[in-house]
Amino acid sequence: MAPPWRWASAAATAAAAAAAAATAAAHCTTMIVSPGASADGSVLTSSTSDCKDCDFRLAFVAARTYNGGDSPPPRPVYEAKFNFPHLVTEGRSPTWEPENLKPEGLPQVAEWLPHTKPIGSVPGVNATAALYETGSGYALLNEHQLAMGESSCPAMFVAKPVSDGGKALLDVSELSRLAMERTRTARDAIALMGALAEKYGYYGAEWDNEETKFDEAGEALMVGDTTEAWVFHILPDDSGASAIWAAQRVPDGHMTVVANNFVIRGVNTSDGDHFMFSDSVYEVAKRLNLWDGKGLLDFTKVYGQARSAAHSSYATRRVWRVFMLADPGLDLPSHTDELMSDYPFSVAPIKKVDLARMVSFQRDHYEGTEFDTTVGLAGGPYGDPDRYDPGPVGNMSSERANSGEFPRTISLFRTSYSYVARSSAALPSAVGAMLLFAPHAAGTSAYVPFYLAGETVPPAYATGSLFRFRGDVAYWAVALVTNWVHKYYIHAIGDVRALQAGLEADIRNGSLATFEANAAARLRKATKAKHVRAVTAALSDYTTSRAAATVAAYVDAFPALVAKFHDGFIRTGETEASVTMTTMFYPEWWLKAVGYFRAGDAARAEAAARAAGEDPAAAAAAALAADDAVVPVVLAPAPAGTGLSADSGSGTPPGGPVVTNGAGTGDDKASPGSGLWGGTSHLVLFVAGLVSGLGGGFLLAWWVGRLQRRSGYQEIGGS
Repeated sequence: MAPPWRWASAAATAAAAAAAAATAAAHCTTMIVSPGASADGSVLTSSTSDCKDCDFRLAFVAARTYNGGDSPPPRPVYEAKFNFPHLVTEGRSPTWEPENLKPEGLPQVAEWLPHTKPIGSVPGVNATAALYETGSGYALLNEHQLAMGESSCPAMFVAKPVSDGGKALLDVSELSRLAMERTRTARDAIALMGALAEKYGYYGAEWDNEETKFDEAGEALMVGDTTEAWVFHILPDDSGASAIWAAQRVPDGHMTVVANNFVIRGVNTSDGDHFMFSDSVYEVAKRLNLWDGKGLLDFTKVYGQARSAAHSSYATRRVWRVFMLADPGLDLPSHTDELMSDYPFSVAPIKKVDLARMVSFQRDHYEGTEFDTTVGLAGGPYGDPDRYDPGPVGNMSSERANSGEFPRTISLFRTSYSYVARSSAALPSAVGAMLLFAPHAAGTSAYVPFYLAGETVPPAYATGSLFRFRGDVAYWAVALVTNWVHKYYIHAIGDVRALQAGLEADIRNGSLATFEANAAARLRKATKAKHVRAVTAALSDYTTSRAAATVAAYVDAFPALVAKFHDGFIRTGETEASVTMTTMFYPEWWLKAVGYFRAGDAARAEAAARAAGEDPAAAAAAALAADDAVVPVVLAPAPAGTGLSADSGSGTPPGGPVVTNGAGTGDDKASPGSGLWGGTSHLVLFVAGLVSGLGGGFLLAWWVGRLQRRSGYQEIGGS
């Protein structure tokens, strides 16, 4: 009989193709940039939570100090849960309070109350740090600028939690939260997560799914602080009661990416500056004859799982793309083996990476490459980059559906949220601990700066679920725009790019950096607590204002997009005596591909042949062959910066911008107002107000008040 670990490996490989649709439901892309590779010397950590059914809410967890008794109470541990509601408990975060379920108005609320039951506990500590965490379970950033990003990876061993008859207490999301609560540096976080997992046992996300449990058994975390960037890998050990883990430091001046496959290769036990690991890495490998003891142990080869040959590029292609975006001159093949054996662990970007560039990485669909999903027949006549998850349709079985493959893009339609966490040694932690956060798909969403010191998550980001649409929830505001835009993508994406450019102008034009520099200077000069509070209040106002502006802009954008792009037409001339409706129709290459011209071309060829005394059947066959031989051409993207129309249903504030109308129609007449309801210029104005006064005075009060009156926002904050 084969050893159990060998059976596990074989089972995982055999199930890979059949389970591809299910495993695709929660796979993420995470990146990290070392200080020497970033434009301002910060560590940048990013992740996309690509999950079809996750709780997309953002939560602020306040710092806490225990002052009573001889020792702090035990810290409860919860079973991994990623869908809504991720957690229902009192005292951790306003997002997880039972009261926060009421806005959903769901009959199921009674089933989730009074609170989520813990499955165990670990010893408490006297003090914990403030942090951001999400409904997907993961901690993102703490007040000491410790940041993490996550990506699940196939692994050799599977374990069950103690709540399901197993021996393991902790999953990676709980580990990330514990580390964020208790540590300040990447090294300390890795050491703590490793020690806790070894002592209490580690289990993967889908332990109870026979088809996908190996695909989710391992995890990778990017772990960064103000000076170092690390990659952390973990999986259960063969007993199901402990863990195997290793971590490798990203060389300064480099960046790296994990896309659902382990990437750490040789674990160098003599290089403590760049490697950390559990004793079990070597002990288990030797005991089970997984490693011959010669040279460095290859963590990915020994403990990872290769995806089936048909789907290996699901993970490898994203790594290739990020590396090539970082340095287009790399001699890196786009096709590699399942474990990326000819790819480096990290690369040095040819141009220093800033926040805007990290955002652009997360919005990528392989544009301009042979894998570009905005071109070709699969994208339809309007270049939709989305490729939906495979599954049984009609008479097609799941196995058959999963025997093929589309490119897996970085920006994905089924994303709960994405973010870039910034950790800066040049800024006080109150300013440096900043999270750029965007709900739904990165490609069409807009990023908002969230400052931990501001202790604020606006309700539009702290509420909502997949159970029902809510227009006051950021996720749904973006999802509505995204789904309509993708219907006419090549025509409408220019309007969304203009929307994003306006909302994110502070990230690119230096005003955000100026605001932060002023806030940092004020903090360094602060001699009284009230001075510090004034700065943190300004940080909170900045987040609240940007979030409100973003949600309002997307709420207004949807009707504007529907009015401009509908029923196969593009409307222009809305400020003229009458509008002009121009048909989108379809590009010639697509019409040929679907046989639009076949009957007419054949008939004309037959007629011409008869007139010339030639064989009409042969002429018709030649014409049809010519149609069949046509290769689809590359679609030209819509002009960048085309604006939304004035049909937003709201008035234009004083000084609203003028924007161009039309999407490649030649109508470049200007009109007042836009789907941004004048938002671009006013966004710049309120940012300028914040920069000059760290509060914005009358202008900021007017701006926030207007948005709150429009949307009924009330601040949700921690204490």
